[in-house]
This record gives sequence, structure tokens and C-alpha cells, in this order.
Amino acid sequence: MFTVEEKTDLPIIIVDQDRSELSSKAIQMFEDNEVLSIASILYDQNKLSQIAIQKEATCVVIMSFGIWFIYWLFTLWFRLPFYKNLLPLTFIAGIFVLSVSFIGILVSILVPSQLKATEILMVIATPSFILSGFTWPLSHMPQAVQAIANVIPLTHFLKAFRILIIVNGTFSQTTKPVWNMVIIRIVCFMAAYTSLYFKKKSVLKEA
Repeated sequence: MFTVEEKTDLPIIIVDQDRSELSSKAIQMFEDNEVLSIASILYDQNKLSQIAIQKEATCVVIMSFGIWFIYWLFTLWFRLPFYKNLLPLTFIAGIFVLSVSFIGILVSILVPSQLKATEILMVIATPSFILSGFTWPLSHMPQAVQAIANVIPLTHFLKAFRILIIVNGTFSQTTKPVWNMVIIRIVCFMAAYTSLYFKKKSVLKEA
């Protein structure tokens, strides 16, 4: 089996379980590609998670702060009052990212195919802009829709965003949205850990 992450500017890790001539040629093609940067070549998946963290975590963190900095530059361009509560909003944005990440981890564990997991996450992400109250007031939606919206991290992040940036409130006023995101993160973490435990146990039993 030969697997490689999708094309991206981030460093990629190649897992070559075939070690065949065809896979060697494929690796050579990736090395010649100017867009890709091969960080490591593995021949099994035993240390894949550890190496992925070592090789890619730094780039992901730098990109996150880089994107946040670009957003801040946009606020200067459009003259938005984004500078007043920037530090508390950055902290809340970090909690939001963790909540969303654990949802992605949970779906990736439950769904065996990475492509299917991506499709499911896109189905979840696309309507979240509407259900979260980003484009339409959440209070005007049916109660059933509001219940669904409350399990989406974006809903609570936008509430905190409005309090800090639009209303110019204080961090203490965002306690409820922040705790809601923390609860979502904890629930998804526990569900992901439990799913991974039983999945690993099942694989070891079959082996």
C-alpha cells in the first residue's frame, strides 16, 4: 500500500508499505514537485503520529498565527475596531480551534476512509455558517434548529466575538460561550479516545 497526504504547502510524510519499483517512481515524482516538501519516508505506520507531530506541528502553529496576523491587517485596511479586545479574542479563538479539531479527530476515527471523513466534515461545516447565527439571527430560528446550533462550536465563538468586538464587552461576559466550547471539546475528546481504544483493541484482536 502506498499512501500520501494531499497536495499542500506543508511538509508531507510518505508511507510506502509496498517498497516496489512503482512506489519508488511515485516518490521520485513527489520529490521533483516544487509544491510538495517530503519531510519523511516511512515503511510502516508504527511511528506515523509521532513523526507527524515532530515534522508538521511547528508549521501548523506558525500558519495559524500567520493567518491570525493577516486577519488583523485586514481590520486595519477596513478600519474595524479589532484592536481593543484582541488578546481575549485570541484566547477564545484557540479554544474554538481545539473544539473544532476534536470534532475532526472524532469523525476521522469513526470513519475509516479519510476521503469520507473529509466529506462528512464538509457537510457539517457548510451549514454551520447559517445555523450558528452568522448570516441569520439564531433567535428567529425554530427551537429544533437552535438545539442543533448549540452543539456547533462556531455558534458560541460568534457569540463571544460579538461581545468582545461589536459590543466592546469584557472577557467575563464571554464565560458561557467559552465554557460551552470547552464542554464540546471535552465530549469530543472523550468520544474520540473511547472510539480509538475500541478500534485499536479490535485491530489487535484480528492480528
